[in-house]
Amino acid sequence: MRWHCHLYDKIVGIDIFCGKDDAVRRATFFLLSGLCCYYLLALGSFSPLDPSLVAAGVGAVATLHNLGGVLGAHVSGAVLYHLGLAGFTLPPALLYLFICRRRV
Repeated sequence: MRWHCHLYDKIVGIDIFCGKDDAVRRATFFLLSGLCCYYLLALGSFSPLDPSLVAAGVGAVATLHNLGGVLGAHVSGAVLYHLGLAGFTLPPALLYLFICRRRV
């Protein structure tokens, strides 16, 4: 039953879900995709008013501005402090490496 592999090949053009570890690779791919989406959501909704590990918010913050919550505020603050806007390239790079690792 490898029909889904050929169908996926025709739609996307790459063969990442075919093979002996099909279910594990599929689960890993969707988990990694979800984490990348959360990361981009947290990074995109960064606010300097949110408390994080590298910067303190001004006064007592009643509500968070970051859509990722407290964890998203900490992650986005640290990533933007250390990497700057280059932090936005991490999720596409991780997904690219995950996909290309199978093709080697």
